Amino acid sequence: MERELSEAVFVLVHSPLVGPMTWEPVAERLVREGHDVLVPRLSRPAGVRRPYSLQYALEVAGAASLVPPGKPIVLVGHSNAGQRLASFRQEIAAPVAAYVLVDSALPERTLSEEGRSYLVQRRRQAVEGMIEPWTEDELAPALPDPVLRRRFVAEITAWPLAFFEEEIPVFVGWPDVPCAYIRFTANYRAATERAIREGWPLIEFDGADHFHMLVDPEAVADSLLEASRRLLI
Repeated sequence: MERELSEAVFVLVHSPLVGPMTWEPVAERLVREGHDVLVPRLSRPAGVRRPYSLQYALEVAGAASLVPPGKPIVLVGHSNAGQRLASFRQEIAAPVAAYVLVDSALPERTLSEEGRSYLVQRRRQAVEGMIEPWTEDELAPALPDPVLRRRFVAEITAWPLAFFEEEIPVFVGWPDVPCAYIRFTANYRAATERAIREGWPLIEFDGADHFHMLVDPEAVADSLLEASRRLLI
């Protein structure tokens, strides 16, 4: 098991709503621990030609194509990227050994009640088809470090409402390999309940915010390693 984990390549995918720095501190910690890591850079939604799902799946697949043959891929998605893991998987040529969802909804063929409520909220926020992203002041409770927060905000721009309205494809039979779930907040109750029901490894952070990987990257990196150890057996 330890040999398999040491050979794994972690593909850490950030939500398209934010930037790759979301995962950079965790990636640095994993690399220091001797693990191979890739952090695909997804395009900002406002600059993507639809369909969004295909564009992002191709970008993740392009990064995954750098994984040497025979190395197991642990595909990790935070927030909106977690919802897209099935979509990403369809474009990745190499075998994926495990999925880890981090504070996200699940890939789903039918929109859940939580998903419907979220979409209604986004439609209310839209002005002429665009939604303004979070400001530094709004993110201060989640990201108290002002320098980090400024860097984070610099990677995001306004979001098209169409991004939220587009259906994310999910293939029949997902998940096709073992899953784990890491929960930061109470926002994804249905996902947490399914993880418990299916017996997935579940690691929960009490009192954390949605971008906890930027606040405590060491603990989040350790949780990824622990989840992966329990999956790669």
